[in-house]
Amino acid sequence: MTMRGDDHLMPILLRASAPLLVWGAHFFLCYAFIAIGCAAGIGGTMLKAVLLAATALALAAAVAMAVRPWRRINGPAPGRLRDLAALCGAGLAVMGMGWTLIPLWLLGVCGR
Repeated sequence: MTMRGDDHLMPILLRASAPLLVWGAHFFLCYAFIAIGCAAGIGGTMLKAVLLAATALALAAAVAMAVRPWRRINGPAPGRLRDLAALCGAGLAVMGMGWTLIPLWLLGVCGR
């Protein structure tokens, strides 16, 4: 069995899953920053401001990654499923980041 030279599976998979990777990185960094910030005694207002800024950047990145599939969704049939998967992945990532942000609004930081 030989591989075709024009097969670009990894870039296609990475493009479709990149928003989910951003979500995972955002989730990890939020919890790591809270743990380090609370251990170091950084104020709750500062922690919330940094987490809100990080969430805004992550949301902007996920939305930016959804623009290309959104524009191409009505394209030719071979690429339509790939674009739909990328768009759904970006939507899931945006919802996940929003869900991660809810405790920041409802709960105090560092048990305060």
